[in-house]
Amino acid sequence: MVGPMSATQTSTHCCGWALEIEARRQAPRVDPRLVIGIGFALFAASNFMNITMTNDYAADQLFWPNVVRAVGQALCFAPLSAVATAGIEAENAGSASALFNMMRNLGGAIGKVIQKQAFILAFSDTFYTLGVALIVALLAGLLLKKSDRLDAGGAH
Repeated sequence: MVGPMSATQTSTHCCGWALEIEARRQAPRVDPRLVIGIGFALFAASNFMNITMTNDYAADQLFWPNVVRAVGQALCFAPLSAVATAGIEAENAGSASALFNMMRNLGGAIGKVIQKQAFILAFSDTFYTLGVALIVALLAGLLLKKSDRLDAGGAH
């Protein structure tokens, strides 16, 4: 492991970075809207590749969706940066770039908070579902036929 990432994750991220650098190099020759569209399409495809997850999913099944996601992200970020700072005067380019990066970081921070809240809500929903199931079991238990005698002989 390199830091918190495995070797596979590190190589996927490095390939994504290399593609992002190449996308920046090719930016003057290609319409950025087209590149952003392809990036979003690939990013969406990587999400759709994961909709058949089961308990048997592991790193092997997540490899190709992660590769497609890395390519899609790389194709999105470089042109989005260029589009966000397009038309900015040279003396304001640094401030515009800083504002853009700050907004990306803020979006990431909000995403981390949303994910935490989603986990909490998922646990809450699970406890609610279990409570409802137990109420149904209670009602089903009340509908049981009363026995004349209780024999403890079969109990363990």
